[in-house]
Amino acid sequence: MKKILKTIFEKQFNLVGFCAFEDVLPLLKCNKAIDFEAKGVICCIFPYERLKGEMSSYAQAEDYHKKAECLMKNALDEVRSKFTQNKFVGFCDSSPINEVKTAALCALGVIGKNNLIITKEYGSFVHICTVVTDLDFETEGNIQSCIDCGICIESCPTKALKNNGFDKERCISHISQKKGDFSEFEKECFLKGNSIWGCDICINVCPMNKKIAVAGDNRIILNLNELENMTNKEFKEKYGKYAFAWRGKQPLIRNIKTKSN
Repeated sequence: MKKILKTIFEKQFNLVGFCAFEDVLPLLKCNKAIDFEAKGVICCIFPYERLKGEMSSYAQAEDYHKKAECLMKNALDEVRSKFTQNKFVGFCDSSPINEVKTAALCALGVIGKNNLIITKEYGSFVHICTVVTDLDFETEGNIQSCIDCGICIESCPTKALKNNGFDKERCISHISQKKGDFSEFEKECFLKGNSIWGCDICINVCPMNKKIAVAGDNRIILNLNELENMTNKEFKEKYGKYAFAWRGKQPLIRNIKTKSN
């Protein structure tokens, strides 16, 4: 049974693993979306290219939400046609389960000090999806940490990363995606980064990511004058397919102006 499931999901995703639902119960945020007796979890991963540029690598790719939803639909359609008596619910970036820890429990990688999964095949340049089912699985892995070198913690310019946790309000990636004006503190943090959207500093300095080759430079170069003169409709038509576009153009305009002042 598990072999059939793995084959189906591997048609859509690059890495697939399994764990018992009871092992993710401590990681559960909310279970309103799961209206049946869950017994197993399938974790699915797909990569994105590592890129240089003024945006995080993930942001220069096709919006991963749309891609993940498409991959998940394809997989679940086939699974449900073969396992007609069973229940499956898929989650793409909105899982009630902690996705990173679930990926580790499914033996798909280890957890970095930056709280990201590090896979053997693609490093941290991946997106995670999960499927909860009433099928029963044994947990394939366990939660393991990285090599504990601390380079990501030392390299974070705003000290958002700590040995004992993560301060989201100091995270450049989080700040860059907020709406509205920056506070003085947010502006100070944002200017310590090297991109106009997101932040890849902790990913790029990680020794466990060094083997992941850079695929290219600046896939997207934004022009401030163009953005300011675009209608929201024009912005969506030109950039809507990219992961950075979900917030609209105003945060980007603010970020570019902040960097240039």
